[in-house]
Amino acid sequence: MQKKYLLILLGVILLGACRKGTPAEEHYFGRIKVTLLNLPDAGKAGIFMDSEKLGEIDPRELDNLELLLPAGKSGKLKIIDAASNNLIADSNVVVVPNTKQEFRVGYSESLNLKGFISDINVPEDSIRVQIIYSLKKPFNNYPDVELHLYSVYMEETGIILKGLKLNDPNPHILTFPKLGEGDNPLGYFFKLKNVKTGEFIMDASGSDVFPLIFASSDYYGHYLFININDDSGETADENYFSTTITIL
Repeated sequence: MQKKYLLILLGVILLGACRKGTPAEEHYFGRIKVTLLNLPDAGKAGIFMDSEKLGEIDPRELDNLELLLPAGKSGKLKIIDAASNNLIADSNVVVVPNTKQEFRVGYSESLNLKGFISDINVPEDSIRVQIIYSLKKPFNNYPDVELHLYSVYMEETGIILKGLKLNDPNPHILTFPKLGEGDNPLGYFFKLKNVKTGEFIMDASGSDVFPLIFASSDYYGHYLFININDDSGETADENYFSTTITIL
């Protein structure tokens, strides 16, 4: 009987020794998850911590990569487009034990979009919109603007997005209810104010008000990118502003 107890005691001691020798994940490791949205013309991107490559994402196959890293590891997390070697986004990070840090980024030349993206999970009764300001023709020299939102009756809504800058990756978000349903608005127009002069900007039509979004069931429960661009016309006399909507 004593021999049996001795064997059990020895087993417990050995098991404890094994556990001491094996680092527990929750104490010694943390996780970083990077999601690269599958936007128009998106391609492979490398994930780096400073100059160390941690992995690669191809959003056309799998749009995210989750990394298990030593706790306390720190540096600049960088997401770099594999084809052009352009920096998509970067952020200083410290790996926290037993914690998952998540980063969502997007890169699309056609949308003129590059950088971190806000949460794209949207309730079914809502529409979330991210504004991308892309007036880039030389004669449209408005690097810093405000967006003023108007109803379909051309009434001011009091909603103003400040600090829209050309090629700025920082998100400018609007959240709408189901447009056109019940008492909800049918849609919205917008004006762009030149911060430098305080005047609203006009295109070749002589108008300073432009359509932004109107009711569509395709938008409900979705995250939209609305790109404000000036692709039409190569001179100021024939240049017209337009919007392009991309649904995620």
